[in-house]
Amino acid sequence: MKVGDRFEVFPPLANWRIHGNSLSGCLHPVVLDSYGSATSSFAQNTVTRGDTSGCKAAIEVHGTFQLTGNRIYGFDEAGAVALSLYPDAIGRACRSLYQGNTIARCSAAVGESRRGLWMAARTDGER
Repeated sequence: MKVGDRFEVFPPLANWRIHGNSLSGCLHPVVLDSYGSATSSFAQNTVTRGDTSGCKAAIEVHGTFQLTGNRIYGFDEAGAVALSLYPDAIGRACRSLYQGNTIARCSAAVGESRRGLWMAARTDGER
């Protein structure tokens, strides 16, 4: 290694579990910005825009997470998306799972910060 090189340490199983919450009226309702893992989940949550304007994404995903059974409503302003996908901190496309989520009254279901992130995800036929 030399000065300026980036060194990242992260566990293979992060075990983050975020379940059963209601989030509404936030400018950045959900930002999943850790590396996550196959055991990191965001499930059975309700995310709504409420009366907040200028909210660009309901859920930003910057790592590997399992998003299942969530309800996402009302992100209907121009340019807003329900799911905004990013590579992880070292630039890898994440193999997140998106299954059984309900998205309604949103301008777009998915947005990518770089092309190919949605195709890298696991959706179990929900493409």
